[in-house]
Amino acid sequence: MSARDVEGDARTATRAAATTGDVMNDTTRDVRPAGFCPRCGARLRAWGELGGDEREVARRLPASADFTRGERERRHRWCTRCWHEEARAPSRDA
Repeated sequence: MSARDVEGDARTATRAAATTGDVMNDTTRDVRPAGFCPRCGARLRAWGELGGDEREVARRLPASADFTRGERERRHRWCTRCWHEEARAPSRDA
């Protein structure tokens, strides 16, 4: 296999990953700065930052069965691109 074939295969694999949305791997997720979605990289938003329609979507996500509405509003953040939901750790104030 020539270098040209290898290069072409790499481009094809990259294109295929981009079309399926499988661009990030585990190492990419580990280096995301805090406050950004581990799935797609968009900024995570608190309840107060969500619009009316976005809040309605957040209310219907699967985590709504595991947490109270008040707890989700206080401690959770959402990605409005892929709807990943993340719970922030409770504060450790003395």
